[in-house]
Amino acid sequence: MAKGGHNPLEPAQFAVPVVMGPSFENFRDVVKTMRAGDAVRIVSREMLAETLIVMLRDADGARALGERGRAVFEAQAGATARTVEALVSLLQERPVAGQ
Repeated sequence: MAKGGHNPLEPAQFAVPVVMGPSFENFRDVVKTMRAGDAVRIVSREMLAETLIVMLRDADGARALGERGRAVFEAQAGATARTVEALVSLLQERPVAGQ
């Protein structure tokens, strides 16, 4: 089973344009969300240099990509706390077996 990648939300929180390779199995959902928001560039080894050159030449475009990444990060922030809150709420609603 393929696995790998680094959490792209870590640099995205600082509005850094995120460019990553095609190995992101550990973060499929995050990458899917970032792709939907045009907030990440997935590139092959062969495309990396060209992608970085384009970003260096188009600072406004790179900045916009980074800002879209930050927007995704902010939308995702607190997801764990919201999930725990929902689970606790569900557990409080269910009667405990044997009581």
